[in-house]
Order: sequence, then structure tokens, then C-alpha cells
Amino acid sequence: MMQDGAFRITAEELAEFVGPAEVQPVAPHLWLLNTLTGETTVERRGDYGNVPQGWVLLMTGPDPAWVDQWAGDLQRACDEQLNPLLAEAFPMEGVAE
Repeated sequence: MMQDGAFRITAEELAEFVGPAEVQPVAPHLWLLNTLTGETTVERRGDYGNVPQGWVLLMTGPDPAWVDQWAGDLQRACDEQLNPLLAEAFPMEGVAE
């Protein structure tokens, strides 16, 4: 999503992506970010080379060890790791929502 002129991942968006991690060791899923709107989508496939135009690959997997380190606190994962990485990768100064 876009918030305060920057891309931000929510715990709900992350939950949609990591849910299958409980079922498979490393699921062949793609988590994509639309670079114009900030919208995210999860594609349950492993075709890493076919990302649609205007989207970037946020994460593949998910790896259960990465999910487990947050002990169910997906908001903390967003606040401490994912959103700081997005801010660094996509500096949005001067961009309107």
C-alpha cells in the first residue's frame, strides 16, 4: 500500500503471503509490489522470471524459518524489517499519494 507518500507493507498483506508456509517447507510463491500504486499481490507459482510489467518481486518463498523468527508478530516483521527495506529501495521524497 501507499502511506504518507511511501510504500508500506501491512501485517495483513504479509499474512496473506506467509500463510502457506505452515504447509510447505519453502512454498514456490511470489509476493509482488505494484510500483505505481503500492498494491501487493501473492501469486502461488514459482515462475520468478515472469513478473508482470509495473510490478517488482518483493519476496519468494516464504521460508518457514524467516516466518518463525517473528513468533506470529507480523506487524513487527513489517516495522523492523520489511518497511525499512522498502524505504531504502524506493525513496519516495516528493511523490504524492
